[in-house]
Order: sequence, then structure tokens, then C-alpha cells
Amino acid sequence: MMNQSLFGYTNIMNQALNASWLRNELISENIANNDTPGYKRKDVAFESFLQTALQTEQPKEMLIEQIEPQIYVDNQHMKLRLDGNNVNVETEMVEMKKNAIRYEVLADSVRFNFNRLRTVIKR
Repeated sequence: MMNQSLFGYTNIMNQALNASWLRNELISENIANNDTPGYKRKDVAFESFLQTALQTEQPKEMLIEQIEPQIYVDNQHMKLRLDGNNVNVETEMVEMKKNAIRYEVLADSVRFNFNRLRTVIKR
């Protein structure tokens, strides 16, 4: 139990980093398929699952460790073009920038946490 609480935050951040990395790959795939007829944009569901796990009454460590990023096809937020494709390159570029910032913040947070642990261990 001590190990879970000691590294729980880092485990959550690691999972969030993985989700962000996957999201970046999907955004790149979406942009690459901008001219592919019938292609539907893809995205990652992770943050909403994490939010639900944090709000539940059950033991949070168990639930959070089970959360995995899930790829889904986005059929709702963008209108289809005549060719059936729903990718908007400008929107994808904005999402890529937001995701890059998210990734950097998460990575900085993990580095900060490890530096704190290193400080404690040295003492």
C-alpha cells in the first residue's frame, strides 16, 4: 500500500503522458489523411475516465491503475465534407499545439516529482 501511495501520482502522470503521446500520433494520422475520402478523425479518451475514477467512492488507486487511453472515431464534432472526410487541418494543428503543451506540463510535473523523491532519498 505504501508503494502505491508513494508512486501513485507518478503512475497517473505516466498514464497521462502515454495518452498524450497517443493523441499526438492520432493527430498526425488525422492530418496525413486529410485528403482521404471517407476518413473519420480519431482521438483519445483518457481524461474523462480519469475524472470519473477520481470522483468515485471506490479505492482510487485500483481504479486509476486500470485506466487506459482508448482510441475512438469522432463522428460528432465536425461536419462531413462532400468526400465523407471530417478532418479540419486547422483544428488538428490547434489540437496538436494544445497537446504538446499538455505533454510538456505533464513531463515537467513528473521530473519535479522525481527530483523531490531524490531529495528525500539523499537526506
